[in-house]
Amino acid sequence: LSLSLYEETDLNKAEKLKIYTTNLNGEDEPTKGKVTMYSLKQPTRSFRERLWAEPDKKLIAKDEYYKLFPYDKHADETNKYKWDRDKQVAEFSFDTKTLKEIDWTSNIKSMKPGVYVLEAVCKDKFGEEVKDIRYVTLYNTAVDDVPENEVDWFKAVSATVEPGEKASFIQASDLKGLNYKLDIEH
Repeated sequence: LSLSLYEETDLNKAEKLKIYTTNLNGEDEPTKGKVTMYSLKQPTRSFRERLWAEPDKKLIAKDEYYKLFPYDKHADETNKYKWDRDKQVAEFSFDTKTLKEIDWTSNIKSMKPGVYVLEAVCKDKFGEEVKDIRYVTLYNTAVDDVPENEVDWFKAVSATVEPGEKASFIQASDLKGLNYKLDIEH
């Protein structure tokens, strides 16, 4: 069982969610299952990148550390794979015998930009449960909402551009009133 989706997806340009169910030899194994989508609880503050390695032992309590260093990580707060699930926002059923994709575009267009986890579950031909878990950051170029609580969130809209074409990107911050400096090299 495998879901195919981009790790960062524009809500306005999302593609259908592809589902692959194969055995260990890579041959198709039709099955039925469901994909459940959850929003994740992000940290309530923004953090800058670490200036040094994370210490093995914490000598300062978390609350005191945040008072002394308000933009520095105490532990591993920005690791989205460790964030708690907030609430279920969508659920889709699938049957790969008839269709190997889910049209989730209409469901996610109304969602807020943020980080979500998709959990696909099915049973193999022996009755064993099989799971695939994927994390996705949904962003929207039409609104000013930052999808993650980050000091500097950057996304290139186009992966490549040819000479004469315009390059476009999104640069945003959870911090208000932050200024950016842009250097262009020729």
